Amino acid sequence: MRDPTKKPENPWAQAVFYASLGFIIPGNAVAGYLIGRFLDDALHAGEGFAVAGAFVGAAAGIFEVLQLVKRAGKNGDKKNTH
Repeated sequence: MRDPTKKPENPWAQAVFYASLGFIIPGNAVAGYLIGRFLDDALHAGEGFAVAGAFVGAAAGIFEVLQLVKRAGKNGDKKNTH
């Protein structure tokens, strides 16, 4: 199975890899919002958990994107050191 953190060598595969990074942050923000919304409904707490969950999800998404780009850059650097 292919390592998802390894940057592909094919230019089209690289384009798809970097284009998919744009879905990570909003996806995590929506997931955080939904989890927060569930907690709000379960605890009858208004909208506080939903908003906090969206921010925490977005922060987690940014962190994940930075890690993926950093790993992809390291894999590319190893290839270019020859």
